[in-house]
Amino acid sequence: MKIDAMQIRRRVELEVLPRVERPGRYAGGELNSARGCGSDPSALRVVLCFPEVYEIGMSNLGFMLLYHLLNGIPGVECERAFAPWPDMERELSARGLPLYSLESFTPLSEFDIVGFSLSYEMTYTNILTMLSLGGVGRRTADRANSGPLVIAGGVCACNPEPLADFFDAFFIGEAEEGIVDIVEAARASKKRDSGKSALLNALADIPGVYVPSLCETFTTPSGLAAVSCGTRGNIKRRFPRDLDSIHAPPAFIVPGIEAVHDRIQIEIFRGCVQGCRYCQAGMIYRPHRERGPRSLSRNARDLFDAMGCDEISLLSLNAPDYSDMGELLDSLSAFAAPRRVSISMPSTRVDSFSEEVYAKLREVRATGLTLAPEAGSQRLRNVINKRVTEEDIMKTVSAASRAGWKKIKLYFMIGLPTETEEDVRGIAELVARMVETRGRSASRVKGKQVFTVSVSNFIPKPHTPFQWEPMDSMESLIAKKRILRGLIDRRAVKLDMHDVETSFLEAALARGDRRLCSVIERAWLSGCRFDGWSDMLKFDAWTHAFASSDLNPDLFARASMQPLSPTPWSHIDCGVSEKYLFLERNKALRGETTPDCGPRGGGCSGCGIDCSSK
Repeated sequence: MKIDAMQIRRRVELEVLPRVERPGRYAGGELNSARGCGSDPSALRVVLCFPEVYEIGMSNLGFMLLYHLLNGIPGVECERAFAPWPDMERELSARGLPLYSLESFTPLSEFDIVGFSLSYEMTYTNILTMLSLGGVGRRTADRANSGPLVIAGGVCACNPEPLADFFDAFFIGEAEEGIVDIVEAARASKKRDSGKSALLNALADIPGVYVPSLCETFTTPSGLAAVSCGTRGNIKRRFPRDLDSIHAPPAFIVPGIEAVHDRIQIEIFRGCVQGCRYCQAGMIYRPHRERGPRSLSRNARDLFDAMGCDEISLLSLNAPDYSDMGELLDSLSAFAAPRRVSISMPSTRVDSFSEEVYAKLREVRATGLTLAPEAGSQRLRNVINKRVTEEDIMKTVSAASRAGWKKIKLYFMIGLPTETEEDVRGIAELVARMVETRGRSASRVKGKQVFTVSVSNFIPKPHTPFQWEPMDSMESLIAKKRILRGLIDRRAVKLDMHDVETSFLEAALARGDRRLCSVIERAWLSGCRFDGWSDMLKFDAWTHAFASSDLNPDLFARASMQPLSPTPWSHIDCGVSEKYLFLERNKALRGETTPDCGPRGGGCSGCGIDCSSK
């Protein structure tokens, strides 16, 4: 029996919210959220879904930008939904209530478009929870020629195959460039009532849109399933070249409960001039594109007036690479300092630390400094193209300590290609020297000083020079973690080690083919939810799901792939050429580095991206 939105709201508020942890996740009604949704029967109704808990989804800038972008299109109403925690899932299921949107309490099945943001492979089972609980068939075959258009985009869409059976379409690239085309196609289909098949064919003609059902798979010599889209050719990523031409929302939603990142976020640029060979974002978000300092400063003021947060975060892959940082900080500081609003940079390249810049960031308060040496030896830093020396690292730590930065977080990685035990021990030795250097430099700084070392596991990702390399074995990674625990002085350092089992599954899903759809579904049916949370991961259930599907996860996570041969993601063209990735891989194996691209580095690196502004 169909339940209308008013009944859902009433029952949820009376029967469900008093019985769940953190009911503010599911209540809606936040400041600056869309109003009046569902009142216009002619509107194209879209629900944006983030397959994680509310606090994480509301901290995702891309998700919120798309929400406000869609609500700015005449005749479009956009709402939000997030993955329910297991207690909420149980309560809704027990009462026969569907997963609903936060704005109007409308079931997902009643929208014209159900769109998902894909930012992390370990959220894939949550997608099935949201579809099933929202009354939408999990697989495209279950939805036949009816129901909403189920579409996805985001960083994980650069290898969409492990989800291909669940989504009608994927958008490859940055949504500002293609969302209007998608909306117009859906609007025309709704007006004509032409059905899902006609809509999918229309979508497939839009650059950047991939419709899996219109393409065929074939088996490669390595045993993987690759994709051919026939005469349509490969799907090319779309992206805006001029970020200042994109309307920046003057207000974001103020979360009803504390979000993971409770601050104003402004994106100062996209792309990266560096070429770290393990970094997927650095490759797929090329070219480097900046917003102007005046528009950024104006946007920050608007957001402060609308939201009232006490921190402004300058988002990018490496904030100090911004060419007009001095002008931007002068403008922001003049506005922020008198209001006791701090300015932060969540990412900092070791060799780009500037005492002058960071002195301005400390005018209100120091929020913490994050550095990423990534490897413990110069040899391995050369392999991954992290062109910083130990001298650079020590100078930065010393300068940061003299400037009064009490919290420094360091990122390292183990399991990198060509890594030896000596490289692993080098991490502990480097950390010890950094602690010693900091102690000498900060002897006059009052208060407790915190050094946090975070060690993650290398995961080969599509569209990177290391996409063909195998992940290190779990046994080897565990042994390396044991070495670090024995060598790093935890009286001086907080040590955070990423879970090996989670990383192994992430690698399998990142490099997987379409056969993993059955694995994901089996894992979900076995109760897997929120697999990225270490206390929620059911690794045995995942192992059984692979075995039940007659698949070995090592085929995807640990196999060496033949360079330049077809992969499950070869039909997705993110702009950087396979030839360039191959050449960078070979340079890595020889220990050679590549300069930054652009005028501040070695000029054009020849990656295949057209960097022209038009």
